[in-house]
Amino acid sequence: MIYLLFWSVIVSISAVFTSFYIVFIGAIHSFCNIVDNQCFDFTVLLPAIISIISNKDVDLKFCRDKKEVLCAAENNQIWPFIGALSFCFLTLAGLVYFLMCMSANYTRIRSEQRARKGEHYAMNQGTVDSNSFILTNMGK
Repeated sequence: MIYLLFWSVIVSISAVFTSFYIVFIGAIHSFCNIVDNQCFDFTVLLPAIISIISNKDVDLKFCRDKKEVLCAAENNQIWPFIGALSFCFLTLAGLVYFLMCMSANYTRIRSEQRARKGEHYAMNQGTVDSNSFILTNMGK
């Protein structure tokens, strides 16, 4: 049971990261389509963030030369994210199936033990002949 909860948490975290990445890569591709003819200057938007993160001078002008690096097809890792999420779902489904099989096996073993001890319940399925398992064990 603990493994099921653990994998449920893993699937949830993977789903959140996959969603964030899909939104991020969609925004990057939209931005890459705009950058073709113009340059963007982000120095007005992020001076406080850059000064907190680093003391180095960072070039925040985004033109065509940086577009080729950022928008390259090999930087798009959406399929590995989707593959990891689908394998997490597959693993979770496998664990649920395993628990269902274990529960069914436990139920079968318990009913066989009860039948051996005479604690079984006869179901009305027609006539009972004199050699049946139920009739021979009722006197115990």
